[in-house]
Amino acid sequence: MFGAVVGLGTAWVGFKGKREDTTKTMLERILQDNQELKEYNRQLLQDNQELTAKVNQLVILMKEMNVDLKGYGKDYTEKIEVITHEA
Repeated sequence: MFGAVVGLGTAWVGFKGKREDTTKTMLERILQDNQELKEYNRQLLQDNQELTAKVNQLVILMKEMNVDLKGYGKDYTEKIEVITHEA
């Protein structure tokens, strides 16, 4: 009887330790995934800011070109406004 109780106690401690290791491993994996997501989001934000700056430069160039085209009777001001307000 005593051997069965000791065996059961040993099994319980072994199971508990294994469960805690699994939980710890799972939490470490979640933390690592979160860190990777943070880095990915940071990179997306940086890429987005660079793209926004380039688009803004293109809008300025487009408006300058429209001014030049007005001299030839072509005016795209309304179309430019539609595009830049929808973006």
